[in-house]
Amino acid sequence: MENSELYKNENIKIDETWEKRITEANDELITELTGRSRSKDDRDSEEASDDFCEMSADDGTQGNTDTLVDDTDFDTNKIYVFAPGENQKPISLYEDKDAEYLCFPSIFCGQRRLDNEKRHKNVHYSDIAKWELRSVDRRAAQSVPNIFFKLKKIQIKQVSDKVNLAVRRCKSEGKKITAGQVRNQSSANEIVRLNEGYYIFRTLRNSPAYLSSKKKDAFAMIRQLGLPTWFMSLSSADTRWPDLLRTLATLDGTILSDENLESMDWNRKTNLVKKDPVTCARVFDNRVREFITSFLKSDHNPIGTVTDVFRRVEFQNRGSPHIHMLLWTKDAPKYPNDDESSIVEYVDKYVTCSLQTDDPELQNLIDLQVHKHSKTCKKGGKSVCRFGFPLPPLPQTMLLEPLETDVDEYKKKYKALQLKMNDYKDGCDLKFETFLRDVADMPLEEYIKCIRASLKGPKVFLKRRPSEMRVNYYNPAVLKAWTANLDIQFVLDPYACATYIVSYISKSQRGISAMLDKASKEATEGNMDLKHQVRHIGNKFLNFVEVSAQEASYLILQMPLTQASREVAFINTSTP
Repeated sequence: MENSELYKNENIKIDETWEKRITEANDELITELTGRSRSKDDRDSEEASDDFCEMSADDGTQGNTDTLVDDTDFDTNKIYVFAPGENQKPISLYEDKDAEYLCFPSIFCGQRRLDNEKRHKNVHYSDIAKWELRSVDRRAAQSVPNIFFKLKKIQIKQVSDKVNLAVRRCKSEGKKITAGQVRNQSSANEIVRLNEGYYIFRTLRNSPAYLSSKKKDAFAMIRQLGLPTWFMSLSSADTRWPDLLRTLATLDGTILSDENLESMDWNRKTNLVKKDPVTCARVFDNRVREFITSFLKSDHNPIGTVTDVFRRVEFQNRGSPHIHMLLWTKDAPKYPNDDESSIVEYVDKYVTCSLQTDDPELQNLIDLQVHKHSKTCKKGGKSVCRFGFPLPPLPQTMLLEPLETDVDEYKKKYKALQLKMNDYKDGCDLKFETFLRDVADMPLEEYIKCIRASLKGPKVFLKRRPSEMRVNYYNPAVLKAWTANLDIQFVLDPYACATYIVSYISKSQRGISAMLDKASKEATEGNMDLKHQVRHIGNKFLNFVEVSAQEASYLILQMPLTQASREVAFINTSTP
């Protein structure tokens, strides 16, 4: 490498003793910087909890946990002039054509890629990045810092080159903004200064603007197709899927037999997953597509005859992906048009929370459906589990509506009841009548009122034994096919459906949207010209987002973040 033209031009010398010196000084350096020695697992150093969390650090670790986070105060608009750099423009790390080759010597070995001038046809950097991550040479795909570098470089170019101006409908003084005004530079500046327009980064996938358009697609499907039947969530289980582990091991140079796979310990599995986030992301995307096409839409109709699907991928704890989707099925009952008994019968046909089964394979999978409290349960300042666990036992499946009278009284009783139920970590092995007498200490009518007091909208509660208070809803056939944790809920009304869409499709971008609104005001109040306003808002977006390795892989490879069974076309019906 020292003899390469690139290294000679940069006057780079390779210190062969560097790795040894750094390794020997590593513990000493950590102690000096942090005031403590390196622990086996830094997660153990977090503040002691109130024993609410029931999951170990390993239980909550799925996939590659490395994330890309930049300093939010970093601003490329600021240029510091000092000798001998007067009157010269600094080069960004991502604009330096040799930066990637120099930052990742184990990938490029001191050699540059072929310039476009020497190619028969120009190739965009985004296409090069996709090719390198998919290549049989896994060096780029297994370098998480390089994946982040590629994503950052692509996003910066998109922000710099492809910014579109979207104009809000002016609500003041009945003014109308024409397309000609937007195209005119002085008019556009005036629009932004008056806060009647804003810049939106439509080409940035996973941005608030991008997801907003997808959310409208989902609303359009609801309006045309009617109420969805099911809302389903599918989690990833990277370390439990044998086909994925075998693929990762093969790409890493090891052929695993069935015996090797069964005897593989947790650390080996997690290391394989962490080492190749690109393959994990691609396998998950393919698994979801095949699961919907070959299973949910099959002639077996495991959850009814599925006619349409809308799905969105998210990344749990900024790590592995998971899916939220709406499913429409043929001839499903609709609330409130159909009576309660038909809805309950339909739900009981496809959904259960039972721990009892004669199928050993299913029994192992049901264990994945048992809820364990984690730190996310108290997200948002919740004093109890925000997912509602433990769920109340019932002698039969019921469709319950919110209580209208004495709500506060019964809400307090239900909160006290939940605290009692929470003491039973594995549920209580009691009959329902005994549970009602000894634990709830109230008659059935009062008990039902307590549950209704906790509701904001109608909800179906499954028949549930006291021993099953921690078991999430599942469909046995779906659970066996997906082989990972899932959730399936019957959709009852348009409001609940809209809430699902807003909270799940765009929940990861709420903070970004608020931040961009603030950045827009800062740009306006800062008396910047239009160009600098755009750059300011773009910098805020790029430096605010936390991205996981698998999410970065999704974005670079342009795998779908949302997908629908119907195409949506906007037709302007406004009066000319």
